[in-house]
Amino acid sequence: MKISAQRSGFTLVELLISVSIILILSGILIPSFSGYLNNQNILQGVEQLKSDLRTLQNKALTRVGADTGAKYWGLKIASDSANKYYFFNSTGNAQNPDCDLASTSTASVKLPGEVIIRNGPSAGSGFCVFFSIVNGDVNMVKPQGALSNRISLGYAGSGSNCRAVEINSAGMMKLVNNVTCETN
Repeated sequence: MKISAQRSGFTLVELLISVSIILILSGILIPSFSGYLNNQNILQGVEQLKSDLRTLQNKALTRVGADTGAKYWGLKIASDSANKYYFFNSTGNAQNPDCDLASTSTASVKLPGEVIIRNGPSAGSGFCVFFSIVNGDVNMVKPQGALSNRISLGYAGSGSNCRAVEINSAGMMKLVNNVTCETN
């Protein structure tokens, strides 16, 4: 009786082919996943900004702080950092609210990841959104050249995919996808 020895396992060629296929797929999928994470961070930042703007608008409509003389609730993007913004209430002029008067910030919020506000302030200027305590209407004080009703978020550098929160004068907000990135 003859007993044959059977070998189980993989040959070296089979292992090399399997490893090669895994490396090729990894090389394709890792950059795609990185782009997906970047887009999700931008989307999360826009949703966070929109939610915070709605919170400030609600504070204005419910007249929170009106007994202390506040005329506006708002959001300020300081000139020193485009990756965070501040909440404030202001007693400024009702006809032309001034971003510089928005000095009493109540909280600061940092955007997720490396997301920045792309149409943020230029050196020495501020960018503010004011919600009136009287009726919730919006006034925006923005840097020269920025779109009047948009706050764009994206990554630093050219070719970045940006999204924006668009606000009309009555205070209605909406998400705008795939907008042209504005420069700081």
